[in-house]
Amino acid sequence: MSKRSLVLLAGVVALFGCDPDEDGLSNHKEKKYGTDPEVADTDGDGIIDGEEVDIGTDPTLADTDGDTYTDGEEVDYGTDPLDEEDRIYVGYWPYNPDKDELEDPGLDGNPSIGSRIGRFVTIDQFGQDVDFYDFANQGVPVMVDISAQWCPPCKQLASWLDGGAMGGMSIYESVREAVENGDLIWITVMGENNTGGYPSIGTLEWWYTQYPNPNIPILAETAENDLVGYFNLPFWPSLYLLDENLELIRGTNTSDPDWTPAMYEAVILLGEDE
Repeated sequence: MSKRSLVLLAGVVALFGCDPDEDGLSNHKEKKYGTDPEVADTDGDGIIDGEEVDIGTDPTLADTDGDTYTDGEEVDYGTDPLDEEDRIYVGYWPYNPDKDELEDPGLDGNPSIGSRIGRFVTIDQFGQDVDFYDFANQGVPVMVDISAQWCPPCKQLASWLDGGAMGGMSIYESVREAVENGDLIWITVMGENNTGGYPSIGTLEWWYTQYPNPNIPILAETAENDLVGYFNLPFWPSLYLLDENLELIRGTNTSDPDWTPAMYEAVILLGEDE
């Protein structure tokens, strides 16, 4: 065979048979699917290109079905990455695939400034179990709002978050805007129902009907997840600002009966992030 033929043969092998990134796709198939022959996971969704082709997802698109969760997250959780309706959270809450790596201090005692809040799992307004640690490592701070169904100030705050008016809140407008645009995660924990008992799914549904903010998960206080006791709640509502690692930045306490310090701290934090 001539030298020219050997060069041509080598080129054919390189194009059709080689797999330099070891993702299960030959260079020829990489060209067919539009993937990078030197990067095993072209779209960075946590699934290598060859596996994506096998399961039917798009190896050039991190979220094939457009439900806000990456294909890798859905495979990790067990939902269908090809079905937009079959998503991790009905409410589109964030998902943290690395949450089990976070040290969990538990819900005994009371949290202190700089410490991570304990992990809990409870239902939301859609009747779905939500893991609190899924809100960690999302790159934005988190505000935990503990409210009660019977509480008028809690209702005013919820209405304000949903676009309503509330006296004295103009200085916190950046907080409301941050919730709307995803720069702050706001979580409402329903601590009591109208009779002072534990909230049911019906309580959460009622609250969501009255204050239908799609950006805010409404979670239920339970006997197993006694957040009212954990935070030693001094009044309703009580707010607790956490950083992206769910470590407490500012909250309320019995010696300072005012729910606004966490809001004011959030304004400062959001201003620093601009």
